[in-house]
Amino acid sequence: VNNCLRLGIALAHSICWTNRNTLWNPLAGGSIHEPLSLLSSQRSDTGGQINIMVYIRADGTISGTTSNRKPKATLVSKPVTTKWGVAILAVALILNKMVDFGPRVPASRRKPHEHWGAISRDSFVRSMTDKIAKSKFWQSKTKDGKMAVAIAQMDAQLEHADFGGPDGHVPEGGDFFDVETIRVTRCSTTSSALTVYFCGTGVATNRDLVLGSGRKSPNIGTDTFREYLSCRFDEGVKKGSHHRSVYRLGVGCKDSMAGMSHVWVVVAQPDGNFYWLQSFISHYSLATWMKKKDSSTKSGVAGVLTFDELMGKLDAVDRLMSINSWTNKANRDYLELFNVDKNLDSAASWMRKKWTKDWRLDHFSWDQACEYPAGSSGDEDGSECVAMLEMSSLMNLLLDGLEEEDLAHILSALEGEELEESGAEDEMRAFS
Repeated sequence: VNNCLRLGIALAHSICWTNRNTLWNPLAGGSIHEPLSLLSSQRSDTGGQINIMVYIRADGTISGTTSNRKPKATLVSKPVTTKWGVAILAVALILNKMVDFGPRVPASRRKPHEHWGAISRDSFVRSMTDKIAKSKFWQSKTKDGKMAVAIAQMDAQLEHADFGGPDGHVPEGGDFFDVETIRVTRCSTTSSALTVYFCGTGVATNRDLVLGSGRKSPNIGTDTFREYLSCRFDEGVKKGSHHRSVYRLGVGCKDSMAGMSHVWVVVAQPDGNFYWLQSFISHYSLATWMKKKDSSTKSGVAGVLTFDELMGKLDAVDRLMSINSWTNKANRDYLELFNVDKNLDSAASWMRKKWTKDWRLDHFSWDQACEYPAGSSGDEDGSECVAMLEMSSLMNLLLDGLEEEDLAHILSALEGEELEESGAEDEMRAFS
C-alpha cells in the first residue's frame, strides 16, 4: 500500500508541475477543487515510523513534511491477510464508485458570495453529475417509471439523438480538441449539476422518469412564475433580506428536434439579485457563460440580474411564445435569453429548414427546487406566496377546462351584468 501511495504522490507531483498550464491540469479547472493531503508512512532503521505528509495546495504548489515517532499499540494486533485485504479493498473501491460519501449539499460549505467562483470552474458540471450517477444506484424504480424510461430511450433511438439519458443528467462525451465539450455544454446536464450543488442529489433527481407517478411535477406558465417571484421578492424587501431559492426553468415546442427547447437555472440571492445560469449544447459551457459581459445589466455580467431585469427576460419569453414567423426581433430575443444566434446556427443547418409553428415555443415550466443550502423544498416564511401559487394554478386549470362561451358568461356575472342564459348560473356555481 505504501509503495502504491508513494507512486501516486509521484504521479500527482508530475501532473501538477509538468502540466500546470495544459488542458488536463487538474489544478487549473480539473478534478481537484480543494487542497489535498496525502499521508504515507514507512519504518525507519531505528524501528520507529516516519510519516510523510504531501500537501497539494489549490494553487498547484506542493510541499511535504516528515515526522519520526515510535511505534504505538493499535487496535489491529495482527496484519490483515492478503485474502481479506484484497476483499476489503475491492468493497471500498466499489462503494466509492457507486456511493457519494461527500457532503449532501456542496453549497453548504460556502457563503453566498463564494458560489459564483465555485460553479464557474471548468470541471464543475462533470464533478457534480458524477454525484448523480452515484446516487441513482440507490434510487427506487417503479413499474410506470420503468415504462417511461423505456419510451424515452426508444424515442432517442428513433431520433438518432443523444439527450443525455432519459433525464438529461449525463454529460456529452468530451472531445480532446474541444474544451467546451469537456466542460459540458448540454443544458439539461448543467441544470442537474447546479441543482446537485445547491440542493443535493435527492432534489436533483426528484423529477426523474424512473420515479413514475411519484416524480415531482413542475408549474406551468410565465404568469405563475412572475407572481410567485414578485411575492417572494416583496417579502424580502420588507424583511431586508431575500430568500436564497433555486428555480429550474424550461421552454419547449412541439417539435423536439427543432433545437429550440432549453432548460436553465435561476438562483435568488440574499442581496435581491438573481443568477441566470445556463449552457447550450454544442455552443458554450456554463464556465464560458459566466464570463460573458453585458453592459445592459446593472452588474455588467450577463448571468447576474436585478429583479426588473429578470422580469424583462420573462417578457422576451412571452414574445417568443406568441410569434407567427421567425423574424430578426425573435432571433434577437432568443439570443439575449439563451446566448445563441439562430440565424447563424449552421451546425444544425437551422436556417436551411423552413420555420413552422411547431418550432414556436409553446410551453414554459418551472419549479422551486429548494431554498439552498438546506436542500429542502419546504417553505415556511413564504406560506402566503405558496398559497397564492396554488390558487393561481387551480384557477388556470379550471379556466383551461371551460369553453369560451361559458367563460364569457362567468366574466359577465363577475362584472355585475345579468346572466343571459339559464345555464350560466350553474357554470358560475361550478367555477366558484
